[in-house]
Amino acid sequence: MINRRNYVRYIVGGKVSIETEGDTPKTMVGQLLDLSSAGWGAFFKESIDVNTIIQFDLSANFLEEHLKGKGKIIHVTQQRISGSKGFRIGVEFIEADKDTVSRLLNEKQRIIRQEQVRVIEAEKKSSNQKL
Repeated sequence: MINRRNYVRYIVGGKVSIETEGDTPKTMVGQLLDLSSAGWGAFFKESIDVNTIIQFDLSANFLEEHLKGKGKIIHVTQQRISGSKGFRIGVEFIEADKDTVSRLLNEKQRIIRQEQVRVIEAEKKSSNQKL
């Protein structure tokens, strides 16, 4: 399978709230699923139209800092997560603080590295005990 993505996507948990722009703004709150330097994905109970421009406020479970900005809905697919029916929504950044995005991604990379080191150390300990 060919990976068509230009940016690494990191699986993250967290919360995101969005508000549509226009005459009748709509507010929705969802579950953050992933983050990249180009945008994010989340699970919402309701659908929203592709190409809709939104304001967003997201927070990842591993960092208290919020990322606020403006984005464009680039894809919507019906999905079921943990038994709940809803929609996976992909958002492309239009305006977002690049430093905050970098801090979030760097912290996620640090967490991944820590977990890899823990697994390697556990494997070494296990193999040493077998000798």
